[in-house]
Amino acid sequence: MKLPEVDVMLKQVDFLDLQVLQSLMRTHGVAITAQHLGLSIPGTSRRLGLLRQVFEDELFVRSGHEMLPTNRMRELDRKICAILDTAKGLTDAAEAFDLRRETRTIRVISSDNVAAGLVAPSLRSLMTQAPKAGVQIANVDDQVLERLRYGQADMAILGQTQGLSSDFFSLELYESPYYVMCRTSHPLAKHFESGEALTMASLSAFRSVRIANTKNSLQSPEPLSMNVGFETPYFMNVPDVLRETDMVYVGSLITLNWLHSRLGEDLTLVPAPDSLGLFTPHLVWHQSTHQDPFLQWARGLLTHVSRQEAKRWNALP
Repeated sequence: MKLPEVDVMLKQVDFLDLQVLQSLMRTHGVAITAQHLGLSIPGTSRRLGLLRQVFEDELFVRSGHEMLPTNRMRELDRKICAILDTAKGLTDAAEAFDLRRETRTIRVISSDNVAAGLVAPSLRSLMTQAPKAGVQIANVDDQVLERLRYGQADMAILGQTQGLSSDFFSLELYESPYYVMCRTSHPLAKHFESGEALTMASLSAFRSVRIANTKNSLQSPEPLSMNVGFETPYFMNVPDVLRETDMVYVGSLITLNWLHSRLGEDLTLVPAPDSLGLFTPHLVWHQSTHQDPFLQWARGLLTHVSRQEAKRWNALP
């Protein structure tokens, strides 16, 4: 199969050939061009001979001691200069990092409660320091790591990081104890008010609300196995279900305090058994974005604000 003309051209002409033509346009001499490019005079002459064949034109004609361009060469010169300028730009130093000029959107994968409770408080600082930048929140699903790996997202906030491969980085954002949310007249609330701590047995006697997304294997791990009475992917559904039933929701104190402050009328928080341990979400990103100064700044800002918010929401109301 015959190669297209442009492919044949690319196989026959390299950047040094273009530099030879560009130099000849300005020096009008083979010897000076050879010296300028670190070539031998015979080697430069051979290159010019091959280029004449490729372009099917003399390109330069001798006039006394000078080599003067043909009309065809004058037409080529503008295109050659554009190609060489573009090639030079590939190795130019990157433009100095300036937050105020950044127009990129920071793409964060997280659950809705994290987006509202931790990402949203970062917006004031973000818009002050990088007023032209934006934020995009996407749901966590089974493709989260692939989306990070292939540049479809910049970072993710995940409840667990087991099984991360070596091309990912992760940073623990904070620790938060587990609590139980239920209606104020719930038997567990009365039990706690009487001065008795909750046990696994007393807690497991009630059905729970479960936050779940069947497409997400990286969702926050369930702190304990309970009989599920209501399953939803949305944290905002939890208070209404608890208010109308004897179900309970077990979650991090940060999430429960955030929900309670907005939708917690007639709801209360009770400490879960200490054996449940702590909830420790992580910020996760791929190594391909690790050195990006804008994303380094964004990760630092999100980490700082998350830890500040954690201090506030980890306190009881």
